[in-house]
Amino acid sequence: MTTVPSFSLGGLYFIGSNNITIRAKDAAGNVSDASANFVLVTQDATPPIAFSFNPMSSSNPGLMRWTQSFDNVQVVRYDIMQNGVLYTSVSSTVFSYSMPLGVSDNFSIRAYDAAGNYRESNIVYVDRIPPTTSSWTEDTFFCPSTFSYRSEYSFILIDDYSTNVTIRLFNGSTQVASGSYQNGVTGSLDLPCAIGSASYAIITDSQGNDINFTIPF
Repeated sequence: MTTVPSFSLGGLYFIGSNNITIRAKDAAGNVSDASANFVLVTQDATPPIAFSFNPMSSSNPGLMRWTQSFDNVQVVRYDIMQNGVLYTSVSSTVFSYSMPLGVSDNFSIRAYDAAGNYRESNIVYVDRIPPTTSSWTEDTFFCPSTFSYRSEYSFILIDDYSTNVTIRLFNGSTQVASGSYQNGVTGSLDLPCAIGSASYAIITDSQGNDINFTIPF
């Protein structure tokens, strides 16, 4: 009975057509002529390596940046995914997107090689919905030193994304008080006797979205 030899061939780093020949060698070290050439086609099944999608700048929420991905052959493009759907494809690692106010989206980046293998980045939630506020109350206190009254404001700051929300109180163009408060929890700010009261507030979330709010007193 004739036994047909077989073997596993590894270490082929060239993707595509590989020309293969075989030589037989006996125990004495004699080597035969090369066999007829045959072509072994290898496919690239290795995706690009992991990379990081960095959060957007709060001053420019539409500016997207990510670290470069590498591949055993070549990264040929990056797909920008918006809520799991292809938005556009680019070749660089930065993209400027004009994101309107009042919306929020999930973005991720897919790095593709020429064979269609891809690696997806982490998902970044981009929030362009401004915070809101509710439950405003005002208490006034007499200041004996100035024979005037000062105000203490209580409020609840609400945002769809941020853990903490910042509020700044103004009297005219002058900022008179500020603080950072937990989302959905009642906070308060006291004004000094020399100021008295505030006319409006600017409320800002962690991604730089803000609203101007006229204090209703």
